[in-house]
Amino acid sequence: MTAAADASGAPTRAATRPTSRPGRRTAPTDISRVPYLPGLDGMRALAVVAVMVYHANPDWLPGGFLGVEVFFVISGYLITLLLISEKERTSTVDMKQFWIRRARRLLPALFTMMIALTIWTALFERDALGKLRGDVFSAVLYVANWYQIWTGAGYTASNDFAPLRHLWSLAVEEQFYVIWPLVMFALLRGGSRKIADISRYLVLTAIAITVLVTVLHHSGPVGTPEVTPDAYWSIFGRDISKLDALYLSTITRSSGLLLGAAFAMIWRPVAVMRGPLRTKGRMLDGVAVVGFLALAAMCWWMYLLGPDGANAWLFRGGFFLCGVATLMMVAAVTHERAVTSRVLSIPVLLWIGTRSYGLYLYHWPIYQLIRNIAGNHLKLHEFVFAMVATGIIPLRSFLIFLAVASGVMLLNQVRTLVAHLWENDGDPMSVTEQYLDTVNVPPPGIWAELWAPVGLRYHALHHLLPGIPYHALPVAHRRLRIEMGDDSAYHSANYRGLFPLVGRLAVSSWRGSTPHS
Repeated sequence: MTAAADASGAPTRAATRPTSRPGRRTAPTDISRVPYLPGLDGMRALAVVAVMVYHANPDWLPGGFLGVEVFFVISGYLITLLLISEKERTSTVDMKQFWIRRARRLLPALFTMMIALTIWTALFERDALGKLRGDVFSAVLYVANWYQIWTGAGYTASNDFAPLRHLWSLAVEEQFYVIWPLVMFALLRGGSRKIADISRYLVLTAIAITVLVTVLHHSGPVGTPEVTPDAYWSIFGRDISKLDALYLSTITRSSGLLLGAAFAMIWRPVAVMRGPLRTKGRMLDGVAVVGFLALAAMCWWMYLLGPDGANAWLFRGGFFLCGVATLMMVAAVTHERAVTSRVLSIPVLLWIGTRSYGLYLYHWPIYQLIRNIAGNHLKLHEFVFAMVATGIIPLRSFLIFLAVASGVMLLNQVRTLVAHLWENDGDPMSVTEQYLDTVNVPPPGIWAELWAPVGLRYHALHHLLPGIPYHALPVAHRRLRIEMGDDSAYHSANYRGLFPLVGRLAVSSWRGSTPHS
């Protein structure tokens, strides 16, 4: 049973495998049993990739940060399912064991990352050690989000070296893990049969939070407190960014967690397959498609902060709509007869989804080691290197790709090089000499057609008659070959293939000929 979330809210592989398939008849106490739901791993994969792309370069996917909200919803859903299941199986909720399980799954990777990062900073970024100290302590205590709000070190802040900025969402998750079992323990004291009625109050609470964020949101540019004082609150003499507070705080970001929790109270995978909805898989697939398209559109068009300020739509219901769209997909991927779960269970998505915690935890520090300054955007080759370093692109696959790409580029350079003989030392050349310094590699044989496009196969002819279109060069070559005798200069520019030309260039270079065009 693992529903622990990563720093973006990304749970690790969640829930135990069922002892019986959800579609079979089960005992009443088993209706809340949590089977392994591979489609959720697929959703995690899509979400963590969106976040990683956004963190690399927001221009590539301006709304990729919404992947965090997807993780919040999934986490709220799974954690609540697990707590209800435990109550029905054991008649209690062992909160101590619940917290121990979370710690065992989250802390080792977190501490390993922070120790390695501290050593790196001590060796190569000594000036940042003092700043890193506060980030480490707040991460260990799972209050990184509040620390960033208080110090003004959120995502919109410009820092030279901020390798732990992404841990804010892990703090939100862990605070939820501490508080929510206590809430569920109180709610489940009277049994789980009436738990579905409570879900409406969680939805109303999520709506209330959305309204609160809408009211508190500052519309307009965000500068320093002196330039845009309305964008800040003054608390105990410190200027607190409204944007950071609304984006990072546990209260304002709990709407996704509450929506997921509310859905778990009315949508339990085993129970669904015992009721009238068991035959509605295709309908739910349609619902999932709508949810996916909504999420994709939001990731493409939404943004966090622009020249004119924070995205108004985002803070006026955007997070709530993202949560609803996520639940539309969750409904399908947790249904045994829906195709959506099988589509999102392809091996590559499962591989990424089951490693989403580690991928999220380590990708941001690796980004920071590459770009050094937090606000810098990664270039494409830097992003590819970071993906190899985080493991999302396996090293072996990357090396194979690198070898193939290098081979293709080498072939391209060689085939371009052998279009000329490069044997002139810079003396003036007649038209015939210019022609003989270029190359034709015409048929017979298929090898030339594999390694050289038509413009290279008839490069000498193209120089001789540049007005002939490329597609007409083979016909022109055949006619000239028939009309001209075997001893004509035209035939002297024809060669058998790539390797004889490479050999001739090598010999020419060895003899000291100076290459020139």
